[in-house]
Amino acid sequence: YKEKVLWKKDEVDFGQFHQNMAWSADGKKLAYSKYHFGINQSMVYDIKVYDTESEKHRWLTKSLRATYPVWLDSNTIAFVAHHNNVSNIYTLDITGEEPKLLTNFMDNTQIAYLSVSPDQGSIAFAMNPKNANMDIYTLNVESGDLKQITTEPMADIGPVWHPDGTAISYTSNANGVPNIHTINLSTGNATVNTDAGDGIWSHQWMPNDSLILASSLGDVDSVRLVKVNPFRKPDTKPLSLRDNYTSWLKAGPNVAFVNEKSDSLPEISNPQKYKFTKHMRPFITFLLPAPSPFGMASWTDALGRNTFTTIGYLNPSDIKLSGILLDYTTANYGPLWTVYYSHNMDGAFRRYNKANMIDIKDGLSLALTHPMNFGESPSSNHNLSLRASFINHNITVGNKTDKKTGELIPLDTSQYVNLPIP
Repeated sequence: YKEKVLWKKDEVDFGQFHQNMAWSADGKKLAYSKYHFGINQSMVYDIKVYDTESEKHRWLTKSLRATYPVWLDSNTIAFVAHHNNVSNIYTLDITGEEPKLLTNFMDNTQIAYLSVSPDQGSIAFAMNPKNANMDIYTLNVESGDLKQITTEPMADIGPVWHPDGTAISYTSNANGVPNIHTINLSTGNATVNTDAGDGIWSHQWMPNDSLILASSLGDVDSVRLVKVNPFRKPDTKPLSLRDNYTSWLKAGPNVAFVNEKSDSLPEISNPQKYKFTKHMRPFITFLLPAPSPFGMASWTDALGRNTFTTIGYLNPSDIKLSGILLDYTTANYGPLWTVYYSHNMDGAFRRYNKANMIDIKDGLSLALTHPMNFGESPSSNHNLSLRASFINHNITVGNKTDKKTGELIPLDTSQYVNLPIP
């Protein structure tokens, strides 16, 4: 039996957060990345800092798509920011300075998992440069010297510095499953520390200990934290199978054509400007045939920026009492522009002159809608709308209905006593 640990928890912020957070060396500040509305209403990650003494948090970056914050000293952080699919490392003095570039990659580069050396002079991280192979690198903060540490064809991530700065433990996919490896920075020799079949991921050096804090593969409702000795060597045995069960190792489809050179070049058409009218497709269609036929149909283009909708019903006893609504909405020009025409479809009901009043509004309407968010929460949404309508009101006031048609029988003009005839 293992006693269940009840953690004491205090909420300091709420929302959607990036998985990597960092405490300052004095334990008074927490740097983290939060998902929020940035410039032009885009959803991005930015860095915030929480001060345990003032019990307040504030933004440090604005629309930088910033993640993986780490502390270089008590007032300076480093983090990864993304621009046009290119990652770079920045430093920032939290007292109020603007972010400064520490790297200046121009090609398609992805950086993740920053880790600061014990002397705070270097940063280890996982980088996927133009060759698309993710390895561990170190960067000297002062000189900017970049050094590749691992060269494994499979992805290496999650570097963790050893307290003496002589080695780095990391998570490698060298054998097809994430496991922890350790590399000696002086010799370049790497050793395998774990051989977990379900995978294990490195996170940090254990405080006041000589072990690595790692996590197992999450299952239905939990994930397990484990401590790993960075100097252990697993006693993995070679895979042993009977000959009758090894045919699958060489089995597979005939893919010889993959390496064959084609006799002809593929025909590539010239790029053309997108026209939504050429890419319309049905979105919603349904029909209720009886007793009075009612139907709806909607079409949208491939980008979902233009929508045509029609709704209508048929009155078999009197065609003039049938209704139709035509709607077109486009997002091609910033806000949502809508134009729609309605006949016998837009109605309102209220009590008037001690009777029932039905107001059928027929005509054309133009609408402009712009969604905005004025808060930190993605649910703090608002719509700014502007509408102009050119309509004709068909108003009927009465208490009785025609038994044959079901229409409201209008009041006689003499029955309007306290209110005017609408």
